[in-house]
Amino acid sequence: FNGFVWTLVFATTTYYVKWAYSTDLTTGAVDAAKFGSLTTTLGTFQLGTTILMAAIAPALVKWFKGPLPVFKLSMWLQVIGGVGLFASMLLGVLAASPAVFFIFLTLILMGGGLGFVPGTLIGIETMDYGMYTTGKEMHAMLGAAGKFISKAQTALSSALVGAVLIGIGYQVDSVTDTFIGDLTAIPNMLRWFIIICGLIPAILSLISLFILRYYPITNEMRAKMSEAIHAMKKD
Repeated sequence: FNGFVWTLVFATTTYYVKWAYSTDLTTGAVDAAKFGSLTTTLGTFQLGTTILMAAIAPALVKWFKGPLPVFKLSMWLQVIGGVGLFASMLLGVLAASPAVFFIFLTLILMGGGLGFVPGTLIGIETMDYGMYTTGKEMHAMLGAAGKFISKAQTALSSALVGAVLIGIGYQVDSVTDTFIGDLTAIPNMLRWFIIICGLIPAILSLISLFILRYYPITNEMRAKMSEAIHAMKKD
């Protein structure tokens, strides 16, 4: 569930910045200079925030003596950011203020960046747990399944954005980049983009947090697993 958040956010934010903050909604014309400035800002936020949080994640994992608390923190950031985007849209302040959009988007990006390292560690622990409980080596199979799921998440996220664009009759002049469809459809398109990159990621993160309540690997079990797997490999 949590793996969808990253792809949903990245699939929609450029569209939102373009049509919410860089377009004259009375004509459909895009201000290229403003759009270029905002996409540069967006890219800087996406890259900088992700790298920064991924860099401090190992220290937090060490501080909390395990990946699970840090992974949960990353998802709470995504919940807060996603709910903030959706609520600010409902209140009518999001479309008028790029600053509000970037504040809540940054929280989601912080969660995504922070969750990369502990998420990877949890994936490895899950493979070790399978070996610990069954006595069978399944790391390659589980790793392949994880890669397949990741590819499927990217494809489904792109399909969801495509469905929104088709649903509102998305048409853009290839030369001028002007929206030539029904201009009254743009606000509805923007609402759906915030649902996709805000509300749905928040719901998915909450589902992930609920599932992680049943995560079985404690610090004590982690030590036992390490000893048992080391003994299996020696045998």
